[in-house]
Amino acid sequence: MKNPLSLAKHVKTLDRYEAMEMESILDGFLYKTELMMLYGASGSGKSLFTFGACCAYANPDIGTFLGTDVGTGKVLYVDGEMHANTIVSRREAFQASGLENLHYLAMTEIVDEGETVDFCRDDQANELVDYVRDNGFDLVVLDSVRVLFSLRDENSVEGWRPVNHVQVRLRSADCGVILIHHANKQSFVEGGTTIFSGSTNAVTVHDRTMGVISLGNGIFQLSPGNKEGRDGNGYGAWCQGLAYKVSMDPLKIFDGVDHEALQANALIQYLTTYEPDEKTNNRIKRGVADIYKTLGWIASDHGYSSEKCWDKIKDYLEGEDELPFIWDEKPHNFKQFLKDGRDLDFWEDEIVDDSKGVRAAL
Repeated sequence: MKNPLSLAKHVKTLDRYEAMEMESILDGFLYKTELMMLYGASGSGKSLFTFGACCAYANPDIGTFLGTDVGTGKVLYVDGEMHANTIVSRREAFQASGLENLHYLAMTEIVDEGETVDFCRDDQANELVDYVRDNGFDLVVLDSVRVLFSLRDENSVEGWRPVNHVQVRLRSADCGVILIHHANKQSFVEGGTTIFSGSTNAVTVHDRTMGVISLGNGIFQLSPGNKEGRDGNGYGAWCQGLAYKVSMDPLKIFDGVDHEALQANALIQYLTTYEPDEKTNNRIKRGVADIYKTLGWIASDHGYSSEKCWDKIKDYLEGEDELPFIWDEKPHNFKQFLKDGRDLDFWEDEIVDDSKGVRAAL
């Protein structure tokens, strides 16, 4: 017989509820007893980002991560993918040797012994929760869903039930949880919505959701989801559009970058050397595709319209002196440039009147 819920003990009037102070893991990002899903496309640096945050949290002498206050606590990182050699290289890159607060469980070692790892199984889930509770961990990372849980159907409610159940049980052990998951290809679309793979029921129990998107050129950006935590303050301002560059250089694991300036420079470099393709009638489409490629975006996800392309890139280029055509809010000049390139007759004889939005003779 299952234990009763003791409902009567927990029913009370509103005035008897009091706000609880949340203990920070990473200020404005995650607090103890919160559940977070962190998702991004393959190669987006989500595991390195999380590992870096864990190293900072486990080190009482650090105090900050990416310029933001970080607490101190005991971490269990459950890794379903990495080989020992990769783990060692990351340890050295993050200068994490000697961190007694950071405990690492490489499930590949268990798999190499012939065991099957699947926290959908009650016996394995029980062992994990008991170990976390008995050893007083403050933060548990599960990296990642597809290798630690054998989901029968990623797109169904039932498929996610055991995953969510394990996380809720870990939270009851008084710790925070970061669940790392893959995102669909939209994660590589600049300015698009970062979407996790599978059913929307995947985040039913999560207090926070955070995506990682690619900005191209090896630069990635945090993309806060629509679940913003139990503390009532949402995400910190530093999370809003934070861009970082992942490197295995021990001194520069995460570089804060001005990605807009980098994108503008890449665009200027491309546009100042642009020559229309004389062998095709689809010069504009080819030019748009090459621009997206320059920025590391996927053209097929944006479309090949010059109007849509200009709408996405014009803010990067406003005020740039080296632009080889006249900047305007409307796309006409940009479209003409993709068609004719540096057509001196056109640029010397005609401009777009900004006030009227029409072509006017000089």
